[in-house]
This record gives sequence, structure tokens and C-alpha cells, in this order.
Amino acid sequence: MTQKQTLTLRSQLFGMLLIIVLAGFLLTLFISVTNARDFLQQQVQQDSQNTASSLALTLSKAVSENNLPAVQTRVNAVFDNGAYSSIEVVARDGSQIAGQTSQVSVSVPKWFKALVPLAEVQAGAEISDGWVPYGVVVVSPSLDVVYSQLWSQTQALLMGYLIVLALAVLGFSMFASNLLNPLNAINKLAENVMSRQFETAQAKSHTKEFVNVVNALNRMVAAIKQTYQEQSEHADQLQKKLFADPLTGGMNRRAFLAALQREPNEKQAARRIVVIRLFNLSELNNRIGRQAANETLKAAATKLCAAFAEPTCYRLNGAEIALLLPSSVEVNHAKLVHVEQQLNFIEPSHARCFVIAAVDCRGASDFSEAMMAIDAKLTLREQEPTNQALIESYEPLAGASINWHSLISGLVDNGQLGLDVQYSAEISAKATSYGELFARFYTAQDIDVNAMFAMADRFGMGPQLDMAVLNRALTSALTTNNCFAINICPQTLESQEFLTMLRKFEPALKERQLVIEISEQAITKALTAARHFINEVTRLGAKVCIDKFGTSLNSMRYWHNLNVDFIKLDAGFVQQILEEDIEGEFLRTIINMAHSASMLVIVNQVQDITLVEHCRQLNVDMVQGRAIVPPARIIY
Repeated sequence: MTQKQTLTLRSQLFGMLLIIVLAGFLLTLFISVTNARDFLQQQVQQDSQNTASSLALTLSKAVSENNLPAVQTRVNAVFDNGAYSSIEVVARDGSQIAGQTSQVSVSVPKWFKALVPLAEVQAGAEISDGWVPYGVVVVSPSLDVVYSQLWSQTQALLMGYLIVLALAVLGFSMFASNLLNPLNAINKLAENVMSRQFETAQAKSHTKEFVNVVNALNRMVAAIKQTYQEQSEHADQLQKKLFADPLTGGMNRRAFLAALQREPNEKQAARRIVVIRLFNLSELNNRIGRQAANETLKAAATKLCAAFAEPTCYRLNGAEIALLLPSSVEVNHAKLVHVEQQLNFIEPSHARCFVIAAVDCRGASDFSEAMMAIDAKLTLREQEPTNQALIESYEPLAGASINWHSLISGLVDNGQLGLDVQYSAEISAKATSYGELFARFYTAQDIDVNAMFAMADRFGMGPQLDMAVLNRALTSALTTNNCFAINICPQTLESQEFLTMLRKFEPALKERQLVIEISEQAITKALTAARHFINEVTRLGAKVCIDKFGTSLNSMRYWHNLNVDFIKLDAGFVQQILEEDIEGEFLRTIINMAHSASMLVIVNQVQDITLVEHCRQLNVDMVQGRAIVPPARIIY
């Protein structure tokens, strides 16, 4: 439904004031001008009659003596001293004895003459000598002179009224500002709530009603904020329960997988996985007891974290603990062996029970290969303690021989890309039509799209590639009946060039119902930049979706202050949680939190159709994946 255009209260009050003042001003001006006209016309009539009577008396002797030059001289003298259009001396037989006429030129607008018409005025007096009449004097005043006087008076009135109007507007402006400024606080509160910024405002007003309204809104905002905080704390507790390992105090395998997905292509180098294995756990349980064996494993986790100055460890299974280290941390065979020796001194008998190995891993896509390599290395080192602990023969990044910078630059400059779309299925009453756009690059080499974006991110060209995809989408004939989503890289959050491009497309953003998808990890890593970016794109008319929601293992509090419209949960993430949390309490909590903030929830990458019913029971709004609707080519 199209929202009607509305005016602010200040505009409405000023408009009403102007209408009232202008109406009063025009009415007063009309009455004043009309009265002035009537007065001037009456005065002119009286003056003309007096002139005619006076001239008739002075001309009686000259007319009786038929002294025509004297009559004309006297008529000329009177005519020159007044504002007349004509003076005529007419004999009894109708012949003109003397007379004078003139056209007075004055600059009075024609519309004013038409708006304020004057009646024709003519005065007459009889010329006689005692009882003998000789003729009449007819005096016609100049109406142009009257119009000139009336126009001057109208201009003076108009100027006076305009000054009064200006003073009235100025006074009302000061009064209205003092009265309506508290509305700014109320309006700011409303805007903050709509954009999920739960901040209170001060009621700076002497008007009791405004103070009451601001205080009531502050209490409402505080209550909403507290509710969200309680929900977030509850979600954080559930999240910690799902991802924490109670024995070591660290995280579990699920958290480890999520951590791998945070930065799958860190610049210039892979990250390292260090794993220790308690290879004789069953024997240790029998020899020293389960509780003592657990304490040994817990102590090993603590020593492992301390050795590499890493606060978080991950328990992959009952007997394996891993660290995920940045590439800047030095890891070599000697250090690994030293750590292993320290671990083996934990068990009271100092028997060798721990082995250690390390491998580079570029992200979740390489996880299986990396873990198989490290599993084989740990098994080998159980039997051969002197075998190298660091796996150095790991495969280099696929496509390393490609000139990625040149390839990506060519794609951006030439626009050699098409678009596929994958629609979501709506499974709730609140759902909307939603389609995610996927780029398809036309290159001489067969290159995976994910690899293309990964390398663009690595070379700092992610924003340019995102702009190329966006330009292709917004300049093509997409239907306007669906929301179309484009996933952007983390670097684009801080790209002013991308925002500048969006501003150029501002009229098309709402029409095309564009959705910008941003990964949760990118948002939490640069929260301030993300908040600015989200506020700007929503102001321009686009919508925002948080992708991979819940996988960053950060507190759930961050997203309540973000003006987003959708959140996306990965189907694998949902499936893993449901395996241990059958009732789905954690998922229900975050879905309810999203709905209470007017967000829609999407579960994507659904590969198993049986998951759809679980999503429906969890009140998910839309599901997306090849098992639902496969991608379709829409732009070549």
C-alpha cells in the first residue's frame, strides 16, 4: 500500500496561520480600499460641484456681456489649478461658449482599475444674472487622478499589512518553535524505535502534555529495550550451551566449524589448525579413573591455549582438542614437540599419551581435507614420535597461476557477467517474494564464482565486483514483483564508492525492492561501519538482510540496533542445532526476537526437503535451496 504524503505539524500550523492571516489581510485590504474609493469619489464629487458653482458666479457678468475671451481666460485659470478632465461653458441653446479638456496620464495598473471601478462624476451649475439664465457650467473631474491617489493609498496599506504579516509570522515562528521543539524529541524517539535504536529523550518543554507524552514514550522505549536485552541474554545463554564444551571450558566442534567460516580467505596466508590427541583415553580411564582422565584433558586444554597465547580452544571429540591460530603466530616442528612434551608431563605417571600436529587451512571449504591430513599425521606420530608434527606439503590455493587482478579488472570494466536467481518458498503468512541473485562470469577459464569473489576480496577488489553485479541487476529488466537480494563482500561495508553508486540508482532501489545481504561476521567485525552503511542504504530505499546469522558466535545483542529487514539462517546450522536441541529452543528464541523486531526469517541452502516442516514449526517465514527451487538463469 502506498503511503500518503504527510506534512509536519509545524508546516500545518504555519500553513493555517498564513491562510488565516492572508484571508484577514485580503478582506481588510478590500474593505479599506473600498472605503477609500468611496471617500475619494465623494470628495471629488463635492469638489467638482463647488468648482462648478464658484465658476458660474464668476462668469455671470462676462457671459451677460458676451465677453468670450474673459470667459475662456477664467475657465483656463480654474482648469489649470485643478484635476479635471473637462470644463465646459454651454449657452442656453446648447452651443459651447468656452471650454477646456485634457487627458491626465498616470501609471495605474489596468487590473486595479478593473478591480476597483469608479463611477463617472459630473457637476453642473447655472450661470445667471439675477433672474435671467445665460447657460450652465459643466465640470468633469479626472478619474485617473483619483485612481492614482487610490493606488498610492493601496500600496501604502499593502506595505503596512506586509510588515504586520512579517512581524506576525516572526512572532508565531518564535512561539511555535518554543511550543513545538519538544516534538523533535518525540519524533526522534519514534524514528529511533523504527530503526531499532532504543534511546530515551529529554522532555525540554513547559507544556505539560508534551512532557507527559515524552515520559510515556521513554518508559515504553525502556521497556522494549529491557525486553530485547532479556531475550538477547537468554539467546546468549542458549548459544553458549549449544557451542560450549563443559569439560574444557572452551568451545565444541560446531563452534570450530563456525569459526572456520568467519574469514575463509584471510589476506595473503592460510590459518593454522593445531590439534592434540589423547590417544590412549580408554586405557587412561581404566588406570586412573574417568574423573582424573577428564582433569588431565582439561589441564591439557589449558596448557595448549597458554602455549600459543590463544584464549579459545575447541574440543573436536572426546579425545581431540584444537586451536585455530592466525597466520601471524609462528608454528614449527620444534615448538610443537616442546608443547607435546609439556602435555605428557600432566599425567601423573608421565607416560606418553598426547600427540600433536598442525596444518594450514584456508577455510571451511578445505576443512575436510585438512582434518584428514591432520588425522593421518596424528596416527602416524602415535607410532613414530619423531615424525614431523607440522604438515608442510599442503596443496596451494587452486588457481594460483591465474592473474586474478587482471581477470577481475577486465570483468568489472567490460561487464562480462550474467545473473541467476534462486527464489525462496513462502511458508508463513507474513512472508514476501524473495529471490537471491547469483553472478555468473564469462571468462576463458572455468573459474568457480566463489573463488572469484574470494580472490576479489583478497586483492581488495570486492567492492568493484559488487558494483559490477549491482549495476547489471539495476540496469536490466528485472520484475518489480519480488525482492531481489545481492550478497556483498565485507570490504564493501566501508566503500564510499559503492554508496555513491547506490545514490545514483535511488529511484530504482524501492521499485526494484533491492535487498543487500551482509554476512554476520562482516557486521560484527566492523559494527560501526556496518551501522552507518545500513542506515544509508535503508535511507536510499534498499533493504538489508543479515546472512549466516548466528554463526559468528557473538552476542545476540548487536543486531537489535541495526535497521535490517531479514535474517538468514544456514540450513546446515539449523540442522546441527536440531540434532542436539530437538525442541529448537535456541532457534525459536532468535526467530521470535527477529519477528518482534519486524524482521522476516529465511533458512537458505536447504538440501533436504524434510527440513521444511521443521522450519514451518519454528515459524520460519521463507526457505531457500536447491531442494526447494533451483537457481534459474534470468540475465545473460
